[in-house]
Amino acid sequence: MKIRTISDVDSLFTRLSGMYAKCRSDWAIDEALYYMDHYRDWPEAVPGEERIQVNKGVNTVDISHSILTLHPPKLTAQPITPSRRSDTAADRVEKFIAGAIYVNNIRKQQNQIAKAVFDQVLYGRGALFSGWDPELEGDDEEYSELPLLLKYVNHRNLYCLAGGHRRDIAQMYCCYRTAEDMSAEWGKTIMVGTDGGNRRKAEDDEELVYKDLWYYKGREVWHCVAAGETWLKKPTYMKYYQSLPYTEIIGRGTTSEDLHTQFLGVLFPLREAISMLERWLNLGTSVVMKFADPPILHSDKIQLDSLKPGATIPVSLGLNQSLRDMIHQVEPSQAAPDIYRFIRMAESMVTEGGFSRFAYGQVNPESGPVVQGMNANDRIRLNEFQTNAELAISVAIQKLLQCAYAFSRSDSKGANGKARKLQVFSEGERSAIALSPDDLRGWLVTATLSAKMPTDEARDVAIAANAKQAGLELSTYTVQQRWLGVDQPADEERRIMREEFMRDPALRQAALQTALQEKSQALLEKVLPGMDQP
Repeated sequence: MKIRTISDVDSLFTRLSGMYAKCRSDWAIDEALYYMDHYRDWPEAVPGEERIQVNKGVNTVDISHSILTLHPPKLTAQPITPSRRSDTAADRVEKFIAGAIYVNNIRKQQNQIAKAVFDQVLYGRGALFSGWDPELEGDDEEYSELPLLLKYVNHRNLYCLAGGHRRDIAQMYCCYRTAEDMSAEWGKTIMVGTDGGNRRKAEDDEELVYKDLWYYKGREVWHCVAAGETWLKKPTYMKYYQSLPYTEIIGRGTTSEDLHTQFLGVLFPLREAISMLERWLNLGTSVVMKFADPPILHSDKIQLDSLKPGATIPVSLGLNQSLRDMIHQVEPSQAAPDIYRFIRMAESMVTEGGFSRFAYGQVNPESGPVVQGMNANDRIRLNEFQTNAELAISVAIQKLLQCAYAFSRSDSKGANGKARKLQVFSEGERSAIALSPDDLRGWLVTATLSAKMPTDEARDVAIAANAKQAGLELSTYTVQQRWLGVDQPADEERRIMREEFMRDPALRQAALQTALQEKSQALLEKVLPGMDQP
């Protein structure tokens, strides 16, 4: 791809905007279902008609998101070269990446990966940015503040053009910003075009499209930024970047060539079900409410449209008996519907319209094969989301490692001539997780999400309780690792034994007797050699 002028950037922006037009329409549908704002564009309701909204979309998205992000991603560093086969080195790399993620979360005061996964679940597409921030980089310090960036970006502002030797050949992040804001950041005067072909200075409060473009030229990564008729950053070769910095997290994809069908969230198969369910509830509720209180009829015209079921219509009878005879009460020709039966039917329809009941944290779910079948069914629904999220997070972390190695290696000497290192925390050298550029080379870091259904959590708790009661945690590492969430069973066993030793006087007495016996045996062996031989 070749970008020479601002017109090339504008043409690419127009092309990408058209490609993503249908995607934005679909994202608006899912967003309205989640925020229960899908009645906004409906025509005016019939007088007296009820409008019932079911929080099906909210529950489905929230439960799915909590299942995927209940636990932080588990990082595993694997050596690419045989010389890197060291558990200690792998542990340091894992802690370094975990610290980098933590620092970025602290900077934004939000979980960046969890926000991107939320977009993936709701819209079918999330996005992360992996890069290097020169403003955070120290000048000549031996230990510099971590300038690595792993941050959430709004996927609706990110346009990707597929192609090239990797997934995308170009990525453009576009959003509206004021001219004053962009001038303050880049130190340049923003110029815009006029109808006559001339240029003028943009007003401070004038909002313009900010276009941040990353693209491949061959296998080289290039970067440019434009706004209006001004280059904020001319096309520049980014020699320390090996790949484009943005990473998409895809939800449920399809084999269709249409772009909007490649980003499907968890609400896609439920859109029609939610709409039909709410319409049925509206009609059913209207029927039930009409039987709530029979209306009173009068020969004079009464504005009944403004009255709701159960309202009282005041009628002045006077003393005329004939007037009294003109007032009648309408009696229903059949019994009124059972409102409680209607509620139970509505709850059943809500349950059967999507995920099964246990996915919403049902206290007493069904047992046996029924649970296994529902569990497998719901796990399939989220399995693709989990797999795609793990893959995307791993790719974003790998880009982070590439940036850390390339940029820190470019200036590997500090003021004292020592090898420059990257530290995660700034509490001092003793508490910092610091790695040199060579420590970051030759590793493949993968991320795994510990996604568990609510029934799995309940089952693990029950198994752990039974294992603890039976004392299995003292001898069985498998129980600790699989159900108790213990990463280091040996350390956990020693901790449990120390606690039991401190609490139980009998154990302390037995340990004392054993120690005295061993000491006396050693003393006898020293004084009378061969006493322990038969």
